[in-house]
Order: sequence, then C-alpha cells, then structure tokens
Amino acid sequence: MNQANFSMFEGGAWTRFERALGLLRRDGRPSVRRILLVSIALWAPLPILASVQSGSFAEALRLVLGDFATTVRSLLTVPILLCAGYWVDRRISFMLRGMTAEELIPPSHAAAWDVAIEKARRRMTGAGPLLALAILAVAASLVLPPQPASEAWTTIGPPGQGHLSWAGIWLAALTRPMAFFLILVWLWRWVSLTLLAWAAARMPLQLQMGHPDRVGGLAVLGDFAAGSNPMILASGAVVSANLAWQMVNRGVELTSLVPVIAGFLILSMLYGLGPQLLFAPALIRLRRQGRLAYGALAAKHARLFEDRWFAPGQTTSELLGAPEISSLTDLAASYQLVRTLRPLPFGQSTVVSVLLAALIPMLPVALLEAPLKVILVRLLKVLI
Repeated sequence: MNQANFSMFEGGAWTRFERALGLLRRDGRPSVRRILLVSIALWAPLPILASVQSGSFAEALRLVLGDFATTVRSLLTVPILLCAGYWVDRRISFMLRGMTAEELIPPSHAAAWDVAIEKARRRMTGAGPLLALAILAVAASLVLPPQPASEAWTTIGPPGQGHLSWAGIWLAALTRPMAFFLILVWLWRWVSLTLLAWAAARMPLQLQMGHPDRVGGLAVLGDFAAGSNPMILASGAVVSANLAWQMVNRGVELTSLVPVIAGFLILSMLYGLGPQLLFAPALIRLRRQGRLAYGALAAKHARLFEDRWFAPGQTTSELLGAPEISSLTDLAASYQLVRTLRPLPFGQSTVVSVLLAALIPMLPVALLEAPLKVILVRLLKVLI
C-alpha cells in the first residue's frame, strides 16, 4: 500500500465540509483562527438573544455563563475536537506505517489487511455514516430539552409549560447539535479503529519473541492511546462542567459525585486502551511460546558449554576470550528479555497519559470542594 494512503480521516464529505468553511489550510492542518471563530459564533449569539427576554445584556450574560456545560461545549469541546483531527490522523498513519515497516502483517494476509484499512477509511469518511450521525445529533438536541441550568433557554410561563426562548432555539438548533455531532464523530472513529484493530488481532501476526520493545513489536500501537486523549479531554470538560454546576447551584458535595467521576475514568481507560487489549491473547501466546523456545535453546547451549569447559581433563588455558563465554552471556540476556514479555501492548507511561487526560478536566470540580488557597495553606503547614 502507498504510504500516502495511510491517512484515515482525510477525504470524504467531512473534509469537504471543513474546507468549505475554511477550517482546514491547504496543507491539511487545522486553521485554529477559523475554528475559534466558529466556536465563538456558536456561543456569542446566546447572551445576545437571551437579552431580548431578560431586557438586560448583563443579566443575560450572567444566565448564559451560569450554564457551565453550554459554555464549555462551545468554547472548549468544539475547538479541541475540530483541531485534533489532523494530529490524531498523523498518529494513526504513523502507527499503520510502523506495522508495515515491521512486517507485522504476513504477506499472505497483506491483501486482506489493505481491504480492512480501506473499509475503516470508508466508514470514517463516507457521507452516509456522517449524515446519520448529523441526524442523530440534531434529533437528540431537539428531543432532549436543555438542562434547567439557565433561565435563558425557556420563556417565562407556568411550571413545566415554558417554551424555548430565542436563545434556547439557537442552542437547540446549532450549538448543542454541533457539539453532539463532533462527539459522535469521534466515537464513530473509535468504533472504526477498534474494528480495524480487531481485524489485525485476528490475523497470524509475525510477532518477534526477542523484540526489544518486550511486546513482540507491537509498541507502535501506543499511538492508539495517544490519539484518544483529545476526545477524553473534550468530553471530560463537559462532564466536569455539569458536575461543577450541581455543586454550585444544588449544593451537591464532591463525595456524592465520586461514582460519576470513577465511571468516567473507567470509560476513558476503555476508550484509550480498549483497542490495544484486543492483542493481549496474541501476546500471552507469544510469551508462552518464547519461554518454551528460549528455555530449550538455553538448556541446549548450557549443556554444550558445560561439556566443552567442565569435561574431565579439559584445560582452561583458552578460557580468556573464549567466544562461548560471550554467547552464554548474550543468550542469558535474551532469555531474560523473553521472560519479561508483557501481556499487554502498552506500558505504565501509556496508562498514565490516558489517566491524566481524564483527571485534568476534573481539577476544577476538586477545587470547588477544596480551593487552591486552602490546599496551599495545608501543604505549607505540612512542610513547615
């Protein structure tokens, strides 16, 4: 396969849409300025339209800013997900090139692997799936009413009978659907890449027992996790904003929100590491085979070495500089490497990076419970 075709996100209806709005530059990189303008355009009309109902722009701005989740979706989630596509696509492309360069896919399955890559690309860039996601995003925004976090979204009326205000209509028609759509797009990309990983995991991969990465050559799959961090950050910011609103407006304590935060952390780990877990069975088999094969080789080498140097009457005058000594040391190092083969194609640093991406958005929630000033004072008391 041509290496230029390893891009998974470029092309298709979504790329044409981004180029039509000027969100992509000629070299394919995101236009950060245009993306920020789009995110501001999604949010800025909300306080303006809300002021028509309240009669005061300052009051309308206070109401809109009081809905933390809406502000975060518009000014943080949308730009993160729009900007991250190019970077994540490069990481996925690098991963696929690495798998080809290391010849992990056997020649007998090369054609099937090319077909699997092309299917994944069509799933992610085809007009049909994207149209379905857009319809789902709009329907969800219209069916699910805005959370009662701000009076700006409904007109004044009897309890439960208020209608959408002008600001609420803008929110339901544009702001929320755009954020929902981008989240659905990234979830769909994750599903497509997981199916691609599943196709690779089912092939007879050419893993090397003695590969120095200790995962048979699959360390390149770490880009799966790296590519998940933008989505985790963006969605975590929305979760954090909703939790913060509950703490500020309803007096909910942080301890009662721990199950929600724990659930988000678990889902984030699954999102970031799930596709790589599909290769665990192959690595477990590789470690078992490696220990058997290298153990037998080490035993044979040790037996020959002992016959050579410990036989009765054997002189040791040639011991210094003997190549057998060096080969014994090298084989021992190789055997120890095989013994420490990991059953998972990622290490501690990968787990930490995904965990940090999920925890960082939760810092504002934690600071609401224990302000930074209080934390610093307590630290000083402990240190002094």
